[in-house]
Amino acid sequence: MDRIANPFAPGVGVPPPELAGRAAIVEDGIVSIERNKRGLHAKPLVVSGLRGVGKTVLLHTFRVYCEDQHYGAAFIEATEQGGFLRSLAQELRSSLAVLRRASLSDLGRRALATLKSFSLGVGGEPNIDDGVNLDEIDYQDANTGDTAIDLQRVLVAIGEAVGERGSVLCIGIDDVQDLSKDELRGLISTLQAIAARKLPIAIVGAGLPNLQNSIADAKPYAERQFHFVDIGSLSVDDVRRAVETPIVRSGASISDDAIAKIAAVTQGYPYFVQEWARDTWNVARGNTIIEEDVDAATPVALQRLDRDFFQARLSRLTQREIDYAFALATLGAGPQGTEDVASKFGTTSAACASLRERLIQKGEIFSPKTGATQFTAPLFDDYLLRTQQPAQR
Repeated sequence: MDRIANPFAPGVGVPPPELAGRAAIVEDGIVSIERNKRGLHAKPLVVSGLRGVGKTVLLHTFRVYCEDQHYGAAFIEATEQGGFLRSLAQELRSSLAVLRRASLSDLGRRALATLKSFSLGVGGEPNIDDGVNLDEIDYQDANTGDTAIDLQRVLVAIGEAVGERGSVLCIGIDDVQDLSKDELRGLISTLQAIAARKLPIAIVGAGLPNLQNSIADAKPYAERQFHFVDIGSLSVDDVRRAVETPIVRSGASISDDAIAKIAAVTQGYPYFVQEWARDTWNVARGNTIIEEDVDAATPVALQRLDRDFFQARLSRLTQREIDYAFALATLGAGPQGTEDVASKFGTTSAACASLRERLIQKGEIFSPKTGATQFTAPLFDDYLLRTQQPAQR
């Protein structure tokens, strides 16, 4: 079919043409945003799941909703390299147009002054002309060097100013598991202060499946502050909606067998569904996509995933880390016993504990429960078995 008219364009964080199977989570997020706007408490929504299940897409969905409503919206991606506080300062500065739609009130000037001091403290641009003179405004210094204090001061000041305007600020944080313990503790303390004051700041986060444990490790019982939602594969019905709806809107059709085949070969993982749908459209010769088209597209989709998705993950690993990952892959899909992986690797779990920890830090594996290990990327085990050989280990 016409490749120009192909409705599928998968990419990291790129919204699919039809967001299937996530309506309840979108509703939860919007309810949280609107309750915070009204000064009603709502636990911050945190979405967790494997890579490629649509967590980032959900965060962008909430951002677009806020922008459409003319609310404040900030989006930050945490990274292993750090820099979260600096990125937050930059996003907050650009998201606070809501404070500038009319003449600034005292609370507005105080919020911008506090943000400016916060920005200076985290290495932000010192020469930005925002019309705020720190010497002329009474504000709380958010440049103490204490993450918890500085975060609390800047977000409380902004929350008060945004609330005065009858608006709300939504802050989306992706890859929360990559925040340092200090940053995570500071964020948790700040959320407590925001909730106590009923300020209109809504936080939505996303991360890998072990995120709830990371939050609990950062601060005991902190997990009670959040509303956790775990997302995974789409059901066959949701795969049908994700694939069939855009195809029909584009003036074509797809057979039931073709939909079932896409659901089976992708195991329902949203990113992979989009990849197979895109390539199946491209190879289809008729106006109705059939199962044979999916078969023809599968080698193309696998080659693309190997190059663009899996190989990028493999390239970050040392040979010894690849060896450990291969041992995990040979045990099958899903969580595997850590002792079993070590045995397959030819050693004990104690002897390879630091190696396993490095793979966790790199975001390639996680521990779904005590004594278990699992890949963070769906089908990564299949990729390793297809491309690596025991003799190469």
